[in-house]
Amino acid sequence: VAVWAAATGELLARIRGHRERVPHVAFFPDGRLFTTTSWDGTVRAWDPAALTAPPMILAARVAGWGGDGDAR
Repeated sequence: VAVWAAATGELLARIRGHRERVPHVAFFPDGRLFTTTSWDGTVRAWDPAALTAPPMILAARVAGWGGDGDAR
């Protein structure tokens, strides 16, 4: 996953973790995490400040995610 600076277009980082393509990215409304889904069947949550993934990886059958930050 390539991370770009919106204001300048500068490539900030390439983060790795999935074994297949990553078709979806979703940001939490509070900005503290973003999630990626992959054709490898996983969903990963990332810390945008550190550009690291927490250890939790969720198994998934569908590559789609809608993290709205509401745990209800």
